[in-house]
Amino acid sequence: MTLSWWARLFVSLVVLATLLAAVQFPDLASAAARVSPGLWATALLVFLTGHVVSAFKWRLLILHDRPIAPGLWLRAHFAGLAANLCLPGIAGGDVVRAAWIGHRLGNVERVTVAAVADRGIDCLALLTIAGVGAAISRTGSDVRSMALLSAGAVGGVAVVASFAGAAWLRRAHGEGLRARLGTAVRGLLAAPFRLAVALVLSLAVQMVFVMVNYQFGRAAGIDTTIAAWMVAWPLAKLVSLVPVSLAGLGVREAALVAFMRPFGAPAAAVAATGLLWQSVLFAGGLMGWAAGASGLTTLRRGVSQDAVET
Repeated sequence: MTLSWWARLFVSLVVLATLLAAVQFPDLASAAARVSPGLWATALLVFLTGHVVSAFKWRLLILHDRPIAPGLWLRAHFAGLAANLCLPGIAGGDVVRAAWIGHRLGNVERVTVAAVADRGIDCLALLTIAGVGAAISRTGSDVRSMALLSAGAVGGVAVVASFAGAAWLRRAHGEGLRARLGTAVRGLLAAPFRLAVALVLSLAVQMVFVMVNYQFGRAAGIDTTIAAWMVAWPLAKLVSLVPVSLAGLGVREAALVAFMRPFGAPAAAVAATGLLWQSVLFAGGLMGWAAGASGLTTLRRGVSQDAVET
């Protein structure tokens, strides 16, 4: 464990302690106790299923010449999911899964471009859900306006940056890294159907996760519309992507409480819901680690063998 890991853990603990100090702990415990073990187990199953779909979405964006075995891209994705427990932000796992599968395929550029596109599509899906939720919600005017403004501003900047970056890479020629990345970008842009399918899958998965949190919230005693969760949950998830905490712990929950407040949701129940979802994330990450442990051993042997042959 590096110092940065401990620093992120410290930030998570400080934010989490501040949040717990701001709410009544008996209310938080009471709200959490209302969520049945069966609902939590169902949420974990839905979470894992959603990540199988997400893994397929990522595989769809990797334009490789040969078929990729499901066992490879699934284990790579779940290895990245496990890495989220100790790497900065949620995006840290993207590096792990890209390195995992890139070593096997031998085309790191395509894998890297696919990983960046996959993360961008997920962020676009979150912003879209938040924007739709803000448009159909009739309460929480402050956070609704912020959601619409954020969706518009971030979406506009992302589109401009994507086009600028793609144009810069597409102009590259030769055999250098920029040229190889440009080739991968051109290949992905030449497959708009895959990009569209990936966006639809991302919207479906993220919306299902919103519904799971909505059910958690209802069980915990939160009486708000699904539109409120469509606004608050995606925004809180985007905040947790900032690489300052341990897997978003504390930061996600604090942001969720702040975003749900304008909708009249009790802070203790929202915090309990956020922590329950965080427990699902950690359980899923640990299961991802278990699923990928054998694959990691194989990968290390492959790297060692390559070193010997070299």
